[in-house]
Amino acid sequence: MKSIHNHILIAIAMLLFSTSSVAQQTPCTALPLTFATSTCGSISTTVTGNFGAATASGLPDPGSCGSGIFSGGLNDYYVSVVVPADQTAIRFEMGWSGCGLFCVSNPGWAVYTATGGNCANLAPLICGGDDGLVPSTSFSVSITSLQPGDLVIARVWETDNQDSDIDIQAVVIPPNDFCADALPLQGTGCNYLASDLGEPDSWAPNQGLFDDNCVGGDWSSNENGVWYTFTVDPTTPQPISIQILNVNCDNTGAGNMQMGIWTNSNSCNLASETRIECAVGLGNVTLGPLNLAFGDYYLFVDGNAGANCTWEFESQEILPIELGQFSGKIVKQQAYLDWKTYSEIDNDYFEILHSTNGRDFVAIGTVEGTGALNQGQSYDYIHTSPSFGENYYQLKQYDIDGEYSFSNTIVLNYLQSRIVEVYPNPIVGETLNFDVEGFDPAQIQFLLYDVTGKQVFSASLHYENERSIQFQLPNLSKGSYFYTIDLEGVGYHNGKIVK
Repeated sequence: MKSIHNHILIAIAMLLFSTSSVAQQTPCTALPLTFATSTCGSISTTVTGNFGAATASGLPDPGSCGSGIFSGGLNDYYVSVVVPADQTAIRFEMGWSGCGLFCVSNPGWAVYTATGGNCANLAPLICGGDDGLVPSTSFSVSITSLQPGDLVIARVWETDNQDSDIDIQAVVIPPNDFCADALPLQGTGCNYLASDLGEPDSWAPNQGLFDDNCVGGDWSSNENGVWYTFTVDPTTPQPISIQILNVNCDNTGAGNMQMGIWTNSNSCNLASETRIECAVGLGNVTLGPLNLAFGDYYLFVDGNAGANCTWEFESQEILPIELGQFSGKIVKQQAYLDWKTYSEIDNDYFEILHSTNGRDFVAIGTVEGTGALNQGQSYDYIHTSPSFGENYYQLKQYDIDGEYSFSNTIVLNYLQSRIVEVYPNPIVGETLNFDVEGFDPAQIQFLLYDVTGKQVFSASLHYENERSIQFQLPNLSKGSYFYTIDLEGVGYHNGKIVK
């Protein structure tokens, strides 16, 4: 008996090993990377494998990878990731190892977007690798300008059949990780998992030998910074104070955050801009009060020596509105949207934007703002005709002077109500079952007619979110019957049953 038990354990172990080492050899069999829920940055699951278990997929050279990098695309691995809601940028972390003491493995990689979510319709975004004598063993590839819901596929290969090991994971990075994607200065912020690819240490404020170079401490190296912009014009009250509240950092690096104001000539290069002021700290950190010349400015926020932080902005002198949570739900075939503000200055109105793909938004309505208000205000809007499937919503808030800013994007899934199955049909017994999908909570009216159109039965019940509904029928004569299900006046379903 013990011998049989051991054989079973060995068989299970072999099955698990073969499952984890099976290579994904086409884009449509790519192993999915899944993210944990997070409001600020998230790391996916990790795919590990060995190129000795992989074969070539035959997909052609994606181009622009560099001389000798593609080499026929030997031993392909594919992983896929769906861009989470409210996110526009991800980073792939890839590492090669374990091919032997005197082994040199030459890696190659490419990243594609699946057009329309179709894994067989790929558009190359970027590719690269290293075919040198001492090649790199790890790569960090950031992809920006994505949309929530985009399917992104990463492909890795060896050019030289060294049977090395591979580890791949994906990282959600803040949408303003790069200067070109700087956000308006408002609301909450974070720099979790931001990259340092675009911010060299030469951009850091000059280090003083014996004294702190920023208010509250020394600005250390640039590890994981994010970008914001704001404008000072004749209507901006002076002096200006920018305060970051509730700064909470992990114990990475120096464990606190650093922020600074630079001029903004649209260079995306702080070395060519003029630094105004900087500050370092935890809790509540303040820049100012400052008298700033009219013009545009960068606010760059970084984790001191790599710290990951979250915070809230407080700057009523600059921010026209502090927008709170934006949310919604589908009720009775309509999308109910609601949001609130914590404070408002010169708020003119909100424009409600709608999209079915998360990329192309159109205005569907407006809601007037309160104007000047030092306390919170709640707003709502009803979209009476959402599309079947995914609906993306965003707010575009306008100031009285015409300046505007955007909210986060939310996704509401509107399932068309349908009857999946009616059983038993022909009727056996007295219970008739309906398996349903997409029904809103409603008072349901069930009507049954014979072939002459005479109503022979009716019943009603209150539906919540059950998968099935049942009706107890009377003793019916043999023959055909027609039913109508009325969903409280917002939808009808008709069909035929037989006794």
